[in-house]
Amino acid sequence: MIFSDVPCIDSTRIIITFFRKELGNGYIHANRVEYPTLRNKYIITQGPLPGTVDAFWKMIWQENVFCIVMLCRTIEDGKRKSAEYFSPIIDALVKYGPLSVVLKDRTWDDNVVTSMLEVEYLHESRMITHHQWREWADFKVGLSREKDFLQPPTDHTLVSLLQKVRGKSTVVVHCSAGVGRSGTFVALEMCLQDLANGIPVNVFQVVVHLRKYRALAVQTFEQYLSIYRAILQVGEKHGAISKSEVERFYNIYQQHVNQ
Repeated sequence: MIFSDVPCIDSTRIIITFFRKELGNGYIHANRVEYPTLRNKYIITQGPLPGTVDAFWKMIWQENVFCIVMLCRTIEDGKRKSAEYFSPIIDALVKYGPLSVVLKDRTWDDNVVTSMLEVEYLHESRMITHHQWREWADFKVGLSREKDFLQPPTDHTLVSLLQKVRGKSTVVVHCSAGVGRSGTFVALEMCLQDLANGIPVNVFQVVVHLRKYRALAVQTFEQYLSIYRAILQVGEKHGAISKSEVERFYNIYQQHVNQ
């Protein structure tokens, strides 16, 4: 699916120079994100299309990406959200332009599928971790089960997935358009890193900042709610917020979600 209504900010977009002669103008709908407290380098992009998978992998190689976070299924509600960009068969090699990609291992942990991919170019190979959260519906709150809200971040919620990728250097995040779910994921990490550094969290200002790098990041009120929900979850776990305060927010939150 091509999202013609989602602009790609020119000043922050990735320009592919790796094997440029095979790619034309080096264009890909992807943007770097910078923020003072972020520990990782983040790139937000649209889900690859069948015609842009080669460009996607060239970007992964060029930018030294060692972790990919996919926040959608390839098909949702009968609509294509992302191309399949590696084989689901263990040890099956697929060529994408000059790069070879092989699935070496795959594990399922609740709603997140983690794949270990070996990517090779000439005589150099790299191992890339791919996390796919399959249960976050487009435009919805990032919540797979009601009970997750009051649980510590050991299950596969936004927080636990962020914990998995933290410290992985450059991380590429995509959903379908690369704005709603992906923007929520990165905005939450910006907020949590502010919190970890003793900086007062201002979700609105964080999203305003993020949109200077990735247009339209965080699309819906429900996605804003999921950011607040996750911040409260972390605060309650560390004793900064009482459980009664979390439950009060949750009751209001759940009323909205159920509407």
